[in-house]
Amino acid sequence: ALLLTPFYLWQMSGESFTEGGDSLRAWYIAFVAVNLLNGPFLSAVVWLRGVGNAVKFNVLLALPQLLITLGYAVLFVTGTMTIDRALTSTMITMLTGWVIGLTATNSWPGRGFSRPVFDKVRHYSLRAWVGNLSFFVSLRVDQMVLVAFVPLRELGVYAVAAAVSTLSGPVARGAAQALLPFVRHARSDDERLARIRQSMLWVAVASAAVLGLIGLTAGFLLPFVFGDDFSASVTPLLILLPGAFATDLTQVMTTSLASFNRPEDASKAQIAAAVATVVGLVTLLPRYGIDGAAVTTSVSYWVALLVHLYYWRRLVGQIRRGEVTGHTDRVEEPAP
Repeated sequence: ALLLTPFYLWQMSGESFTEGGDSLRAWYIAFVAVNLLNGPFLSAVVWLRGVGNAVKFNVLLALPQLLITLGYAVLFVTGTMTIDRALTSTMITMLTGWVIGLTATNSWPGRGFSRPVFDKVRHYSLRAWVGNLSFFVSLRVDQMVLVAFVPLRELGVYAVAAAVSTLSGPVARGAAQALLPFVRHARSDDERLARIRQSMLWVAVASAAVLGLIGLTAGFLLPFVFGDDFSASVTPLLILLPGAFATDLTQVMTTSLASFNRPEDASKAQIAAAVATVVGLVTLLPRYGIDGAAVTTSVSYWVALLVHLYYWRRLVGQIRRGEVTGHTDRVEEPAP
């Protein structure tokens, strides 16, 4: 947060924040500070996936977003929805979800720090951290930069398109999240590869079905659900849909590489996507606005997928030739 302060200040000098006034700037600063709790929450909850507690993991991971959505629904139904009230509701419900997650996993800071565990986690996570950061650049930087370039109205139009384009995401996330423990517990590399191929196939079919339906109905549904003011969201949405398909498959690929202890390969793919995002925004955003941002995002997602597939095919070839193996450090089932 401290390192990004110059970027935050640049953002808040943009056209959208100028329209929103001091209240919007104050909320932004508050959310930057509060989000420092998100890291511990995610670390605690994702640990549940690693030990195979999939039900508790999914419930706690979804809880903050579920509470946020319920808060919006109450404001909408009661006719009291405003920006300040929506932000207040978001802050309260988000914090509530995080506190419940940290409490349910007994993960509040305390005694018992283990240096050997820390060193092991650090060794692995540093190889994945760069990729996670690069994925964030590809996923969110378009909207973050748009804040400084377009009016609040156009930013809202793009935000709706970006949100609707992610509706297939839960399918991919669910498959990717469930895949890791199954792959890690496989008894052979052939079994691992078979499970990964099945996951890729099912995610591809499900994602294509959901996104295809969205594309066919977007011209009618967006104005119907959000009002005629958001009919302009249709074009950027249609541009974003191919990229959404690519990022759905990428989530499975990232988990697949991680399951064979290759998080650095996934990081390289996300770095390539981040570079494509920066180049595309610099080239297209000033001239084409939100449509240029949509093209950039969609292309960057495909860059990530193609580079993932390159490293995955190379890894599979090494496995087939017996150069590497992924099951020698297989996680054993705990004793009864």
